[in-house]
Amino acid sequence: MTSSDVKVHIATKEDMKAVSALTVEEEWNYPVDYIETLRLLDPEGFFVAKKGDEIVGTGMAINLNDDFAYFAMSLTKKGHRKQGIQRRIFQERFKHAGNRNIGINSIDERRQEVNTEIGFKLISYQVSCVRGLVDRDALPSVGTLQSSNFKILPLSSVSFDSVVNYDANVVTFHRGYFLELWCKSTGCVTFVSVNENGDIVGYVNARPFMGDFAVVPLIADNTEIAESLFLTLIHHLPDDAFVKLHPVVQNLAAVELAKKYNIQGLVYTITCHFNKNIIPVKLDKVFSVSTPEAI
Repeated sequence: MTSSDVKVHIATKEDMKAVSALTVEEEWNYPVDYIETLRLLDPEGFFVAKKGDEIVGTGMAINLNDDFAYFAMSLTKKGHRKQGIQRRIFQERFKHAGNRNIGINSIDERRQEVNTEIGFKLISYQVSCVRGLVDRDALPSVGTLQSSNFKILPLSSVSFDSVVNYDANVVTFHRGYFLELWCKSTGCVTFVSVNENGDIVGYVNARPFMGDFAVVPLIADNTEIAESLFLTLIHHLPDDAFVKLHPVVQNLAAVELAKKYNIQGLVYTITCHFNKNIIPVKLDKVFSVSTPEAI
């Protein structure tokens, strides 16, 4: 078989079940609802490569705004690799992203070499995905760490626009549509921290992910707020829930928070690249990134 036997299409909602099955086969284990959330961010930028009716490759270009895009889901089925399938998908992705600055992640050294070769030469932060079962007996009670100058509220108790604006101040670009889809998805739990003036000083979201709960993201002005948000979240999850965090390696406070609560099983480490300029994210406020696809 050659790559000419394969056709690249824009993915549809009906393709998501097969895409999820492909990720399970390749040990990525992305559930259908997670992939569908990503597709909805930019339906015209999710590509699948098909041989007949079989999906043998995927790739996404998520145009988050007029200036910035993220590439994700670079996956080719075993037995179909080294045939130019990803090259053709990348062509479609670059075409879709246009002149935007583009971010992409590398999960190993080989992928890092490939991404660098195709133009992603600017390396920014690293993220470690870690997993663990929190010791509930050792947890402080909700509120014991909470300072008198901030409080924790459910997402429904605050203005969603204020959360979006807080997030944009940290990640330095606006991603309201992403957060709308992300935080309000079925099964997600979101809490927000506000100070005495009612200003947002942090927020946390968790979503069920293949039997675990992924904390995606945890963003806060300081460690005390981040820890209070995390504890509030944990007390609202099932007692036997395994938790995944994605701390930024450069944020030592984030790494220590994961260790403190026994979330230390390393699943993978990713490196974030850009092709034009590095997004100046305020990494000291990012205790767990929202997703490998978009900080």
